[in-house]
Amino acid sequence: MFSETEKETTKSFSWKNELKEFISAAIWAVILAFIIKTFIFQLTYVPTGSMIPTILPNDRVVVLKFWYKIKPIERGQIVVFDPPNSANSPPFIKRVIGLPGETLEIKNNTVYINGKPLKENYLPAKMEMEPFGPFKIPKDAIFVMGDNRQHSADSRYFGAVPIKNIKGRAVLTYWPLNRVKVLR
Repeated sequence: MFSETEKETTKSFSWKNELKEFISAAIWAVILAFIIKTFIFQLTYVPTGSMIPTILPNDRVVVLKFWYKIKPIERGQIVVFDPPNSANSPPFIKRVIGLPGETLEIKNNTVYINGKPLKENYLPAKMEMEPFGPFKIPKDAIFVMGDNRQHSADSRYFGAVPIKNIKGRAVLTYWPLNRVKVLR
């Protein structure tokens, strides 16, 4: 059996080891959280109704930050970005409508890309839009619009979004629980 001195030494040694393990685990957790939030994904709150009916006000969304490092931006994807010329604005969330180098025009409540009507199955019926364009999208930018076109501050107002301003692709609503869904 252990003597009293040996028991005290064992308790002290065990307590110190557990403290070291806890501090080490906490440091690694902070480093891992930083890496995940900086490079992999972030959780975003949507305060406005510009994406109704796809995303409702107060929905929480998962944004994959690395997505566009491995795949090109595609029309119809929902992106989170820093709006152009708005240094103090929180990030916006909108749908990619026009790609670099394309010409976009809105007439008769229809979006045209390079003269061809764009099919937008995600929009509510009878969406009314003011005529716009034609607008040539710069080679290093995209054109974004909210799904709730009548109540969306988007590229029709602030211009094309430089690709460097894109933070990531919104892929999932996770809150409230009754609205959890993959975003298409």
